[in-house]
Amino acid sequence: MMTAILNMIHCVEYNFEDSIRQFVSAHPYIASTALLIGTPLFIVMAVVVCTTAIMAPIGWLLGWA
Repeated sequence: MMTAILNMIHCVEYNFEDSIRQFVSAHPYIASTALLIGTPLFIVMAVVVCTTAIMAPIGWLLGWA
């Protein structure tokens, strides 16, 4: 059962990687623009979510909110 699940994950990963490779070779400017804008945006959103998840309960417990 576990090998079937790992096989399925491997196939999904391979198919995703292949489709990304095809997209990048077909649309290099769109892909590079998406990377230049999307990567910093994703990092900033992750920082905001993690900071909120940590600080919101602390603020609520201390009565700041």
